[in-house]
Amino acid sequence: MNWEFIGKYLPMYEKAALLTVKIGIIGILFAILVGLICAAVQYYKVPVLRWIVAVYVELSRNTPLLVQLFFIYYGFPKIGIRMSAELCGVVGLAFLGGSYMAEAFRSGLEAVEPIQNESAISLGMNSGHDPIPNPSLGEGLGAAVRQNRSFRPSEQNIITIHSQFPGRKMMSFDESSVSGISRPRSSV
Repeated sequence: MNWEFIGKYLPMYEKAALLTVKIGIIGILFAILVGLICAAVQYYKVPVLRWIVAVYVELSRNTPLLVQLFFIYYGFPKIGIRMSAELCGVVGLAFLGGSYMAEAFRSGLEAVEPIQNESAISLGMNSGHDPIPNPSLGEGLGAAVRQNRSFRPSEQNIITIHSQFPGRKMMSFDESSVSGISRPRSSV
């Protein structure tokens, strides 16, 4: 191992790790907000907005984050919307994570049995005090965190690094090989 090489580029990896955490946290916070709004629209069956949210959820969950990021980063400037690379990452994570959160919150709200609402009313709570369940956010948060690795602040950084080492092959890792965590294999 070449420790000089590692020491030389370690600050760059520190900055990249902090940027990834920052974008991930902000993206997840916005995803939770978008998810709550969309779940409320679907749960209360708001006439026109319900269909718009359904299309958003299906579109977002059925396209890869990388495609969404390319569309945001390269497509939006074509229609006059310019954003920094970091903001594109936050918007992309919020767009994708919001759809996963919307489904998690919606299913949690729909899991409340009618008897629980009747019990709340019998205890003196009015209909404005709907019991809000605590749905598992693991799936939605996990999807947002896993997809966060697809974001690259700028392809120029990667090109610059690659140009410093002409003729060398660049390697990439997924999150399981870097963290040392392996996914369970199915027996099917």
